[in-house]
Amino acid sequence: MLKKRTAAQSAHVARMTAARLATAATTAPNLPKTRRQGLLEAMQQIDDQDAIICDLNSQLRAAHIAFDELSSRLSAETDRFQHKLDQVTSRLLERDLSVSRATSALSVSQEELEKSRKRIRRVTREKMEIRKVEREKFQAVTKEHQTTVNAFASTVSASERKIASLEILVGQSKHDLESEKLTSATLRKKVHSLDMQQHRAKRALLSNRKHLSRIHTWKATTRGTYTMEARQLSRALLRAGCAGDRVGDAIYACAKAFKVCVKGVPSRRTVFRARDEGGHFGLMQLGREITQSKGRRVAHKSLYWSPLTHLKHFLGFGESSDGTTDRKVTYECHHVTMPVPSYLPGVDDSDETTWTPKTRFVTVEPALDHTAKTQFEGTKSMATAIASAYSNSPLAARDGTTMERDDYIRKNEFQNMDHASDGKKKLSLCKEWKQEVVLQDSGREIFNSLESGDFQTSLSTLSEEDIASARQQAT
Repeated sequence: MLKKRTAAQSAHVARMTAARLATAATTAPNLPKTRRQGLLEAMQQIDDQDAIICDLNSQLRAAHIAFDELSSRLSAETDRFQHKLDQVTSRLLERDLSVSRATSALSVSQEELEKSRKRIRRVTREKMEIRKVEREKFQAVTKEHQTTVNAFASTVSASERKIASLEILVGQSKHDLESEKLTSATLRKKVHSLDMQQHRAKRALLSNRKHLSRIHTWKATTRGTYTMEARQLSRALLRAGCAGDRVGDAIYACAKAFKVCVKGVPSRRTVFRARDEGGHFGLMQLGREITQSKGRRVAHKSLYWSPLTHLKHFLGFGESSDGTTDRKVTYECHHVTMPVPSYLPGVDDSDETTWTPKTRFVTVEPALDHTAKTQFEGTKSMATAIASAYSNSPLAARDGTTMERDDYIRKNEFQNMDHASDGKKKLSLCKEWKQEVVLQDSGREIFNSLESGDFQTSLSTLSEEDIASARQQAT
């Protein structure tokens, strides 16, 4: 398909045509009409041939650009083709000039015109031959390029198939690697679990061996003092019906049966001392010492002895308590401080001038919590236990005295606690308790001083104002 002329090509053709017409008009003005028409027709044919040549030049340039885009190899061929095309173009231009000169020489000779026509036909044939040769070369190059492209496409297709197969193999390898990682992690966890089990088993075995070596030998004493377990075992054997002088033999027999080594057993005297103790002797002694103390029923408005007073100046006793937690269980410890006899040989224990302040341990008991109310209830329970142990003992019968629970608060003059908040609350509860006891004692004293008739008369005339006034005076 022929391409349209460019603006430059159209202008060139117009200039050439005008020049030829001018030459024909000046050189052959008197030629016959038929000859002039023939000349004009020849010139028109020459113009058409020039137009065709220009179109061919455009097509050759377009083919040259296409050859450049194919490859470097085509580029070289295209350069050669362009070089030849330039040569042909230059020859065509030379021939155009020759044609121009021949046209100018038409007025001279018809033979020169014929020669020019022949020359034009020869040039046309040469151009056709050149175009044919170039077309054949272009077809050969195109065929070779297509062959190369097809070979490259087949190579790319084979490479793509190979890449696809390799990607499948890589996916399978990744899946296998993930499964191997999971298996390895599971095995590591199992190995770690087994290592920890082995470690715990070794530690438990070592602990059991130590415990076995510790319990294999049973010692009745620690630093020369019989342990609490030995005392409890002695009391249990006595309750079971074993004689006091046979407790040691029973312990040896049981140890032999259990394959346990025994170091030291309690004697008959120690066995009966453990039986008599059981914690009751301490409470009996403490009850007697509280009963013998001269605690003040009312010291001042606070009902308690000032903590700034020296210990030698008070006559009652003071209570101290502390709490702690062991394995989420609260324990309360109580002890009291008061003047007590020395119990030394040759010293008159009834002489109060020989008494010195001492601190007596009372008890350690579990508690629900460490609140003021719980501590207050623990103090009342402790007072009840002390009063019961002493009042029901032969020691109280020998002294001809007893102890009530209220005697504990009557002679209690100070308290020590480990926390200010709950200590103040407990102190207020003890003050209320002591105030109630003091009022009861005061009323009881007045009732005892009155005769029956006076008591009934006073009771009938008693008003609420009198009760409030008496209560204020008592406090």
